[in-house]
Amino acid sequence: MNSNSASTTGDTAKDVADVARNAAEGGVNAAGMEPQMTQGQDAETSKEPNPATDVTIPYDQAIEYLTRTLAETKAFKQELAHNPTHSASNSYPPIALIYGKSTPTVYGAKVESREAIKRADVYDELAFASGDGVVLARAAMVPEGYPVVRGGVVSSDRGHVTLLGDLEAIGKCILAVMRARRSGVGMGETGRKPQS
Repeated sequence: MNSNSASTTGDTAKDVADVARNAAEGGVNAAGMEPQMTQGQDAETSKEPNPATDVTIPYDQAIEYLTRTLAETKAFKQELAHNPTHSASNSYPPIALIYGKSTPTVYGAKVESREAIKRADVYDELAFASGDGVVLARAAMVPEGYPVVRGGVVSSDRGHVTLLGDLEAIGKCILAVMRARRSGVGMGETGRKPQS
């Protein structure tokens, strides 16, 4: 994914969160808000360059960049895969997480065809799920196989940008990690407590 699409996704999620807040306070129409991707410009007729959609590098360089970046991303994700040997040897550190679930978060858009995906004016039918406005709640969980310490999955009503400002949630996670570390989690074979 390139930085343009990442920032567009982030901007879209922010706009969606604003629309959701306005809807809760009196309705979308009352707030004068409706989904708009072009921000006041008619994408089909505008002569002004649009930095979100204008091509800034040659096609062959874009393909080379995507080929390299996607390969690096795939390798990184594969390196994150759970290793049962590390779990068996008590090598993984204690893990806790904070996630948001109170802000509608875009997880998809219905468009009429593959060709329409290129156009900025077709993203009116958005699909939402619970999350923090940027990351879906289910996507904020640890990867499959990794254990989370007892009491270490903490929900917050904060949005994505202010999630780490939820000091109560941060405190719960830190305490859960400290309790787990004291009980030997992540300390290898020597850290295991004898079973009674």
